[in-house]
Order: sequence, then structure tokens, then C-alpha cells
Amino acid sequence: MAKYTIALDAMGGDLAPAVPVEAAVIAAREYDAAIALVGDEAAVSAELAKHDTSGLPVQVVPSEGVVSEDEAPARALLSKPRASIAVAVGMVKAGQSHAAISMGSTGGTMAAAVLALGMFPGLERPTLGGPFIGLAPETTIIDLGANVDCKPAQMLSFGALGASFERIYHGKESPRVGLLSVGSEDGKGNKQVQEA
Repeated sequence: MAKYTIALDAMGGDLAPAVPVEAAVIAAREYDAAIALVGDEAAVSAELAKHDTSGLPVQVVPSEGVVSEDEAPARALLSKPRASIAVAVGMVKAGQSHAAISMGSTGGTMAAAVLALGMFPGLERPTLGGPFIGLAPETTIIDLGANVDCKPAQMLSFGALGASFERIYHGKESPRVGLLSVGSEDGKGNKQVQEA
């Protein structure tokens, strides 16, 4: 039995469902994870049939619709409550999955997570983050452009989230937090960055 279950939005991304399905098969084979492929049941099942999945903990979870890049995320989720990303995040909320992953609409993914799971008390906005792969894999970069106009307090909360991630994920007791801007000289950056 797999240690983790991951709900994967099989309809998210430019090459869906082919690439997410292939990634799911690889992940199920190489890692201790069960994969729930969330998406159009017929399309996902047809892609899955192209791979050897015997003995692999991979299942198809049906959904209806996709939040596309050109849609307003909240409006799309309200009109498509069974969209693939909404169902995937709903599985996390229901305790059926440990994580939800999507390569689809960033705004749709963030909106689905906030609507279904909420946010930590005190946070005003969600943010994205992850390792700086290749250049500095043990460095985490937060708010990868997801928030265009942030208040200084929001930037501070993003830094706190990044520091917590570094402590948990990389085991760093006292992670260093920095702020990327257009330069290090006094007066560089917009007003919000200078205040932060």
C-alpha cells in the first residue's frame, strides 16, 4: 500500500491528459505514491491504456470540465464546481488525498485551493513557491509572480511561509529570507518593496 495519495489534475496543462497520465504512471512506479488521475473519465482512461499499469496504484476519478487559462478563476469554479482541479482539491479536503497537483491554470488552482481549503489565519493572499531547481535546489523562491501588486505586510507573510517551508522541507533551523528586486541600492524597487 502506498504511503501517500496524490490527486493529479489530469486535464491541466497544454499537453493534457497525455503528459499528466504518463507522469502519474512514472510516479506510481518509482515513488511510494498512489495517484488519483482526476479528469474526463474516457479521455484519461484512453491515455492510461497506453501504459503498463499492472500492479500500480493508479485510479481514474471522474470530473466534469476544466478551468482554462483564459477564464476568470473564481467565476469558472462557480460555474464548473466539478472541474478537474476542484475535484482534485476536494479530495484533499475530504481526506482522500495528501496533495493535489495541477499543471493547469495557476489562478484556477490557487482559487480552488482557497475556496476548498481556506488559508492560514492572518494570511491575506495565497502564494506559490518551490525550490530553485538547478541553480540552487536548496533555495526556495516564493510568490513566483502569482501576486502582481502586494502590500509590504503580504510580502512579509510570504517570507514567513518560505522560512517555514525551508525549516520543514530542508531542515534549516534559521533560514535566511531575502527579497528580490531590481537592485540592491537604496531607492531601488517600487514603494511596496522598499517598505517591505
